[in-house]
Amino acid sequence: MAESETKFLIKALASYLAQAQLTDVSLITRLSHGLSNQNYCIRGFHPSHDGEGLWVLRVNSWASSQICDRKAEVANWRLAADHYLAPEIVYVSPCNRFYLSQFYSQAQQYNWSALSCENGASSMSHSLSSKFCLPPKKSQIFTLSNSCDQSTSASIDQAGLLLPLLNGLVKLPEPENKMSVDKQWHVYHHRLQSMFTKVTALEGMDCNELQTTLFEAWKQSYSKLVANTEQIEAMLRQLERCMIHQQFSHRDLNPFNILLDDGALKCIDFEYACSSHPLCDLAAVLASHSLSDERRQWLIGEYLASNANLNQHASSAVSVAVDLYWVFAVCWALQMAFDHLLKEGAVDVNIAESTPQSVHGYLACAEQYYQLISKP
Repeated sequence: MAESETKFLIKALASYLAQAQLTDVSLITRLSHGLSNQNYCIRGFHPSHDGEGLWVLRVNSWASSQICDRKAEVANWRLAADHYLAPEIVYVSPCNRFYLSQFYSQAQQYNWSALSCENGASSMSHSLSSKFCLPPKKSQIFTLSNSCDQSTSASIDQAGLLLPLLNGLVKLPEPENKMSVDKQWHVYHHRLQSMFTKVTALEGMDCNELQTTLFEAWKQSYSKLVANTEQIEAMLRQLERCMIHQQFSHRDLNPFNILLDDGALKCIDFEYACSSHPLCDLAAVLASHSLSDERRQWLIGEYLASNANLNQHASSAVSVAVDLYWVFAVCWALQMAFDHLLKEGAVDVNIAESTPQSVHGYLACAEQYYQLISKP
C-alpha cells in the first residue's frame, strides 16, 4: 500500500473511531481483507464496557451493501448476541457504513477458521486472514498487517461443537425479514438477468481491451449458471417438500464466520441472516467444514431429529440443500464481480488482480463454487 493510501486509511479509521466513541486507541490491526468488507482489531476504551478492551471495526463495502439489508443485518446480529450466539455489537454508524463489536481472541490451536474444509472454504483461505497475533502494547500504533495461521487441532470435535450452535440458532425468534430459498433464487436470477442485459449493452460501447475481456468473462460465467436453471428449479421443489416452517437462518456459517469462545461457538457476519429454510445453516456447515463421514452423518441425524420445522423428507433433501448453498455462492460471486466492475454505473478498470475484491477474484470464486455443485 502506498504511503498516501496508508495516511488516507488511517485518517478514515480515526474518524470512524471518534464517531464510535472509542478512545485511547493503542492498536489498529487489519484482521482480514475479506471477500467484501474490511475488518480491523482495535485496542482501546469504549463507554459500553469498563476498562480497556479489544474491538472489531467492520467497514462495509459498497458492493456488499447492494445485496444486503443492513438494518435487518443489525437486528439479527443483536438478536443472536442477546442469546449469546454472537459478539455484542456496541455501535452502528449512520447509514450502516461501519460497525463496532466485541473481539474474541482465538487461541492458536483452536482457531476455528483454520479448520476449513478441503472442498470449499479452503479455497477462500488465500483471501481471508483467519488469525492475527497481538503485538506488545505500544502507544498509537497503526499497523496494517495480514497473517494467517493454518494450525489445526485434531482433538477438536467440530461436529459436537457445531450442533449446539445450529440448535441455538433454531431456537431464536423468527426474524422479521423473510426470504425463502425459492424467493432468494428468483431475486438473484432476476438481478443477474438485469446485469447481463447491462453488460451486453456496454459491450457495444467504446470499451478498452480490459473492459471487453472482463465483460466477456462475466457473461461466460453467468451463462454457465443459466444452463443449470432446470436443475436448480428441481432443487427448490425438493426443499419445499421437506419444510414445515421457516426459522432463523444465518445462511453463511462457513468457518471464517465462526469463533470459538469459552468452549462454545459463536457466529459473526449476519449480512444474509433472515427467516428461511431450516436446512440452510446445516447445509452451510456441511459444505464448508472438514468433517469425517461418520461425524457428518451424526450431525445430520441429531439436527434433523430435534428440528420441528422439518418433516420426514428432510434427510433426502440434505444433499440438495448443500448444492443450493453453492448455487447461491455462485450467484453472490457474480453479483459482487458486476458491482465492482460497474460501481454506481461507472466502469471501474483500476482493478488489482491479486486482491480478492477484484472482478477476476470474484469470477474465480464463482468457478470454484460452480465446480462443487453436483452434476446430474
